[in-house]
Amino acid sequence: MDEANVTAYIAAILLRDVMDVHANIWEISGSPQTYDRIQSGTIQANMEVWGSNKQQLYEDYIFKRGTVSDFGLVGYNGKVSLFINQAAAEAHPSVVWNSWLSLRRPEALALLPAYGTTQTAGCRVDDIFATHRRIRTAQTAYSFLNNAAKTLKLS
Repeated sequence: MDEANVTAYIAAILLRDVMDVHANIWEISGSPQTYDRIQSGTIQANMEVWGSNKQQLYEDYIFKRGTVSDFGLVGYNGKVSLFINQAAAEAHPSVVWNSWLSLRRPEALALLPAYGTTQTAGCRVDDIFATHRRIRTAQTAYSFLNNAAKTLKLS
């Protein structure tokens, strides 16, 4: 699962559990049609836009046509990173952890701790939602598209 999928699922969870908005997840691929889908009403929102011509499409649909609105950043800085276990990285400095592709190499995976053998960090998702359940909004319909990943059709 890539970051676009993670963004889509987090948006769906927040919309469902915090805002009481019904969300369906659909499989849709292809970034070039993102703005067409928003303009036509097939979807109502997109969490990420990737593609070689994204600046041209942005200017066309946002400024020239005025059929798509930009509501700003998702809330995190756009930095692509690879996060791995610090102990594994320090114990094996010769391993090049240069991208997510590193996690497809069996020799690299063998250096990481097995699933469920480390302490989890942060707070439980249930705790976050319990705090925010009091801040509910009126039911609204939205759709989210993640370009080569999952689409959230909200109704």
